[in-house]
Amino acid sequence: MPKKPAAPKAIVIDDAYALPTSDTLRPHLRGLRSFLLRNAAAKAWFDETFGLAGKASVAAYFDPILESHEKQRLFWDERENCPDPNYLTTAIADLVTEVTPKKAPLLAVEKELFGRGWTISRLSQLPAVEDVDGDLSLVVIDYVLQEEMPEDLVEKIKRSIEFLQQLLVRYSTTGRCPLVVLISSLPSVKKKQAEEFKGKSSSRERSFGSFLRAVSRAASDPA
Repeated sequence: MPKKPAAPKAIVIDDAYALPTSDTLRPHLRGLRSFLLRNAAAKAWFDETFGLAGKASVAAYFDPILESHEKQRLFWDERENCPDPNYLTTAIADLVTEVTPKKAPLLAVEKELFGRGWTISRLSQLPAVEDVDGDLSLVVIDYVLQEEMPEDLVEKIKRSIEFLQQLLVRYSTTGRCPLVVLISSLPSVKKKQAEEFKGKSSSRERSFGSFLRAVSRAASDPA
């Protein structure tokens, strides 16, 4: 039998994958704490799921979640599994409302790629170039990697440019190049900045310019 072709690979780099962070969670803990104090079954599930112990009224009760990126990801992934339905609709409803729209464009990208048989690596920050697979077909990158307008915007864009330049130089030795899609949710980072990013990213290998596309984050949102 002929060998089945390998699934095309994509890497998606977006800070929204890190949500909810400790800073995102903290404003919502008061209501969650109150909910757990009133609901013993939800509290037992919460303790078992996230490895917590003690009374929810203790100030440090949530610290294991706030101090662990892995538990923060688990907090989001398990949000629909609490035995008390009011957990999702009441205790963390505001958090879900805040985070869901930020993750929605990523889910749309993933759904499209998974539907076509792709494999996807998800990252919330720029990796070391040597850690990136050498046979990617697609790179999707939020080139600011921050929701709010950062004070060091120029430096953040510079780091993204340097990463992409190094990646493309690495691929130049292979005779192939992935399609690179640049996205940003910042309203001020519009076409001009995207074109500058595109030009600088491909400046070492001009032929790669045709493999870069810049789109707004909203354009990838199914809503």
